[in-house]
Amino acid sequence: MSSDRIVGIDLGTTNSLVAFMQGENPVVIPGDDGSNLVPSVVALDEKNQRVIGNAARKYLTETPERAVYSIKRLMGRGVDDIREELKFFPFRLPEDLQAGEVLRITLGDKTFTPPEISALILRQLKRNAERFFGAQVTKAVITVPAYFNDAQRQATKDAGRIAGLEVLRLVNEPTAASLAYGLDKKKNGVVAVYDLGGGTFDISILKLHDGIFEVISTNGDTHLGGDDIDNLLITIALADTLGDLGLDLRNKDLRRNAEAVQAIRNAVIEAKIALSSQSSVKLDVELPGGKHYLREITREQFEQLIQPIIDRTIGPCKQALKDAGLKPEQIDEVVLVGGSTRIPKVRALVKELFQREPHTDLNPDEVVALGAAVQANILGGGSEATENMLLLDVTPLSLGIEVAGGVTDKIILRNSTIPASATQFYTTQVDGQANV
Repeated sequence: MSSDRIVGIDLGTTNSLVAFMQGENPVVIPGDDGSNLVPSVVALDEKNQRVIGNAARKYLTETPERAVYSIKRLMGRGVDDIREELKFFPFRLPEDLQAGEVLRITLGDKTFTPPEISALILRQLKRNAERFFGAQVTKAVITVPAYFNDAQRQATKDAGRIAGLEVLRLVNEPTAASLAYGLDKKKNGVVAVYDLGGGTFDISILKLHDGIFEVISTNGDTHLGGDDIDNLLITIALADTLGDLGLDLRNKDLRRNAEAVQAIRNAVIEAKIALSSQSSVKLDVELPGGKHYLREITREQFEQLIQPIIDRTIGPCKQALKDAGLKPEQIDEVVLVGGSTRIPKVRALVKELFQREPHTDLNPDEVVALGAAVQANILGGGSEATENMLLLDVTPLSLGIEVAGGVTDKIILRNSTIPASATQFYTTQVDGQANV
């Protein structure tokens, strides 16, 4: 295999994946445990050795002070931005950390920045790819939420650099999904990509026409996802147990009972998943001191609890339609991305919003990584499957411009018939004038 192979990576809040183009189809590269998904969990074992992915998950309940998850939510953010969230996470900050400093997380007796932790996940994906190819992998396309700001995008690029990867492009996750969808369907039309993941929500409206993928509008919320559902259920469960455990949501006692919080977190996540296919589920959580938290929750109760959270996706969807100058009935297809779209209530909301049944044939956990592999293939010189593809991507935020390959307001990627040095054109709008 060529050492110049470029892989596509979905660096997710809950899970991460690496993929490549195999012939005409993008495929996910499995880990050494056979799983396509690498949980975005990092831990330190008793010997201070780093543990990543499925092997690290046990530390979340056994020694939560030595494990970190959902680090994507902290990328490019400051201390003041995440203080409210810390009551739901067993993360410890260094005592000398001051406002305005680079955020650091304490694991055991070591500290890491969010990009350093993300780099460990990326390094695991890199190892998976190198084992699969039997050759070194040094270049990648990495996806980011469309509404990631400049600091969050730079933090992602920093993570790639620390992991030993040259990040050739950051691609918006909904755009990546459209690439995977368009390559698979090979059809024209207007597509809405509804992406509700672990930590962020994005909605993008795209036009597909003869191999051209144009993002005509995008909207979203950088602080909305499955974690918010989990945190809501955790809050309710902890409120139920305050009397028995003596926990107080208003002080640091909650953080000191990290083992209890993590045991409940694992239980509510399992319940959330089960309620996508079952009408009810029983929670039975063993808590410190031999106590048990027992509760039965029905799908109807669950849907009532999460309604305010998923309703927060309605506003961005309507705004994206307005920005695109379209009505719901003008959308030809709706694609679902992100594990949270498996929740029946979410799918029902999407169907009502866009007045059509959303596609469920694409794996919502894998579609972003598959699209990243398509983009990687284009940047690597293309193949018969991608040689006539053109991607018009937009970012909804005002970002810094780097002429030699940084972030832009609009990226146009040409097909491989144009020399590699001329495949990227960078444009931005300044006072309504286009600058190239």
